[in-house]
Amino acid sequence: MTKAWIYCRLDKPSTHTQEMEQLKLRLLNYANNKGYEVVGTTEEFGSGRICDRRDLNEILEQAQNEKFDILVSERGDHIARELSEYYKFSSKLKERGARMEHITGLDIFGKDIEVFDDAPEPAKRKPDCELIGQDGNIFNLIGIAQRTLKRNGMGDEAKEMFERINAEAKDYSHALCIIGEYVNITGPGEEAGMEEMSL
Repeated sequence: MTKAWIYCRLDKPSTHTQEMEQLKLRLLNYANNKGYEVVGTTEEFGSGRICDRRDLNEILEQAQNEKFDILVSERGDHIARELSEYYKFSSKLKERGARMEHITGLDIFGKDIEVFDDAPEPAKRKPDCELIGQDGNIFNLIGIAQRTLKRNGMGDEAKEMFERINAEAKDYSHALCIIGEYVNITGPGEEAGMEEMSL
């Protein structure tokens, strides 16, 4: 049976214990539904700016000791809010034979990626996606692009885009390039086909 470690992080102080408990329950429910054996839980309050944190280092030690196979968290930015830090931790985890799994993709706002049971046939052209002027956090942009693809009946492309960014992107610019392969990056009131953008 696949062994899972639950990781919960909130920016807010420890007075928000009810919110933490709700988060932990969501993750436990997800792991149980996937058939994972939950072998441990970590709860952390504080900033996710960098990945060199005591709790994450302790998780790496558990992975080194082969205590779990999958680290389950709600979103990618619960691990680290910056893409470079996120991949730094991801690489360390993979070196120890474990991987991460996020239950709501990488949307920084925590909104579930929408799934449409009666989705139309995939569009033949890339859908327009208003990313210019949005919060430039890469996790936010990925989440917006994923939802745009799903709204256009391109659920497979949304999954493929996420997997490619996770496996291939080495920095912020590379991640944006991959996003641009799946959606037309636009701004408010702008037409598709822009060759240049700034975030």
